[in-house]
Amino acid sequence: MKYPPVDNILPRSGNSPEISAIQTEYADALDQVVNFGTHVLSWQFEALEHRGGNCDPHLPVTMLLRHVLQLVDAISTLTRHSQIDANRACLRALLEAVLAVDYILQQDSERRGMAFMTCHFHDRIAAHETADPTTERGKQFVANMEKDIYVSQEVLEAMRASSRPPGVLEGLRDVLKRPAYREYEAEYQKLRGSPKAKGRRAKSKGKPPWYSFFDGPRSIQELAERLNHQALYELVYRPCSDIVHASGPGIITGRIVQGDQDGEVAIIQMRNPRDTFQIATFASTLSLKLYRLVLSQYVPEREQDLAKWYVSEIRALHRMPDRLFERT
Repeated sequence: MKYPPVDNILPRSGNSPEISAIQTEYADALDQVVNFGTHVLSWQFEALEHRGGNCDPHLPVTMLLRHVLQLVDAISTLTRHSQIDANRACLRALLEAVLAVDYILQQDSERRGMAFMTCHFHDRIAAHETADPTTERGKQFVANMEKDIYVSQEVLEAMRASSRPPGVLEGLRDVLKRPAYREYEAEYQKLRGSPKAKGRRAKSKGKPPWYSFFDGPRSIQELAERLNHQALYELVYRPCSDIVHASGPGIITGRIVQGDQDGEVAIIQMRNPRDTFQIATFASTLSLKLYRLVLSQYVPEREQDLAKWYVSEIRALHRMPDRLFERT
């Protein structure tokens, strides 16, 4: 027997036509942001091809830009379905990616890009070791799976029988032995063995974040402060983290409201359209910041394209009032 949703908890029929039309307008604008971003990605990639040389230091910017396009595309899709709270997880990830690119391109870009890549290869090595039951890390993972009641016997047996293609781990380790990575691997090991890293071992197992290399910030909050984005951290990252971690004020605050009768309280419905405009505006603003950073560094001749497109397609969104505020 299939159960329909409780309509005043989850109104799958949607919001009113007026509210849905406004949300569609916001989503259409975000689609335009993503569309332009695909050109920024293409232009940057072409610039790197013409530049030649070692592309490793530039790969983080390319892939973070791609990551941002996926996130904004997801925010647009969720906005059309009025899944605004779910958008907060995407918005937090979006801010973190933009901060990363901002930090890489701020100065010393090659070293910061290589720091990112060094941590990337260490993460890949750790993932392969975890998936290989013959390694110490893999044995510990199997032991943890045996204690996890949500891991089926079939999955456990498959893990026990799994094996990695020969040479994969050795190949990844060899990358970090190359001359181009020698300086960054030494910095990684230095940070991993530092007292500060050991103090964070329970949380991160001593793995240093890439942006901490060469006396860099040690946390996302410090990264935001280094880039003078403390306000964005407080306005976006901190409250959106409540949704990601399922804790903090964001789970309850604003979700319980006065009921129709005196002394009555109510939980607001799912797919509530409130904050649609706020999230759409933050998503587009952060994307534009990223586009400016990438174009100025790699394709400065395209900055005029960005300016003209913004005036014709996006500026109106940023200047309009929040038309959903009084309707929710």
